[in-house]
Amino acid sequence: MSQFQIPSSLLPYLLGEKTDYSSFQPSLLKVNIVFLIITVLMTGLRCIVRIYILRAAGLDDLLITLALGFAILLSVFCLIGESFGLGKHLWNLNPELTELPYDVARITKALYGCYLAYSTAITFTKLSIMATYARIFPNTVPRYVLYAIGIVVLGFWISSIFAIIFTCVPIEAAWDYTIRNARCIDILMYLYISAGFNVATDMLLCFLPLPTIWNLKMPKTQRVVVCLLFSLGTFACIASILRLTQLRHLNGIDVSYQTVGSLNWSVIEVGTGIICASFSTLRPLATRNLPRYFAGFTQPTGDVSGARLNVSASNITRNRSIASRSMVSSHIHARCSFDVSELELFSTQPNAPENSSPEPVAETSNETKIGQAI
Repeated sequence: MSQFQIPSSLLPYLLGEKTDYSSFQPSLLKVNIVFLIITVLMTGLRCIVRIYILRAAGLDDLLITLALGFAILLSVFCLIGESFGLGKHLWNLNPELTELPYDVARITKALYGCYLAYSTAITFTKLSIMATYARIFPNTVPRYVLYAIGIVVLGFWISSIFAIIFTCVPIEAAWDYTIRNARCIDILMYLYISAGFNVATDMLLCFLPLPTIWNLKMPKTQRVVVCLLFSLGTFACIASILRLTQLRHLNGIDVSYQTVGSLNWSVIEVGTGIICASFSTLRPLATRNLPRYFAGFTQPTGDVSGARLNVSASNITRNRSIASRSMVSSHIHARCSFDVSELELFSTQPNAPENSSPEPVAETSNETKIGQAI
């Protein structure tokens, strides 16, 4: 027999006749398993591209790996909660009503872990995207805008951690109904504010680089493709909006059943964000293994911003210096294995006269820095 006692406020709700034996447990399992597999696969492929193919791993790759770690932790807490009865109605948790508070306490603790992991995974995903923008667009996307967004995101994450942990004082009062004189905040209102903030920052990060990409001097078709790839984050934004619509159920008494909807959308939002952040980095892997299908992207047929990329050995004059040869060679090599972000390098190159003297090696343009960073 458990030492917990059923609160008097729950007795009328539990003692009534209940005929609903539905459960959200199957959907909870499916969502977590599917997105766990896909996010691990996508992040693993991203690491292969960035570390082994391009040999240019950066801060954004580290941050997305941390985001994956907390996404895995989110799914682990969800599955632990499912083993405790998360997804079932309260009256179906245990035939012994006196054991009910103990079961609810275990589920609530698992939910706490879910909320903390969700908030952290979302934050690291956003920071990874901002680090990617800073790497790809070192001059065109203002750094102060990225820094400002990053500071706000970090500040909101810290406040979320404190709000979740200290929902009640003492902390254990959030799941222990026997504690008297506990003080609890309206966490639902804070979750609404947090969800709105996530939607706003998702939209901002999706559309922030689009004007820069659209103004690049490249064929319109390529600009459209690149803009679409960078706009994939709108799927995470949609998931965040759908999660927001489910938050109203968190105030219900049937906590083990009614929280699953928002929890599923939390997993989808985190997973979609990681997938979209990793998807645009996989082009070198695709061009290496499926060259026939991606030849149009890796072998340009005309000029890009007046600079012809189809350079042959006969076009390189014999009197060029070794440094000039090295620059042209690296230019050609970079063009033959690029990911989406490398398009900027070749879309902004000015047209150089054939007989002009080579530029000094020490002078590195912003476009070259972008190519070297990828």
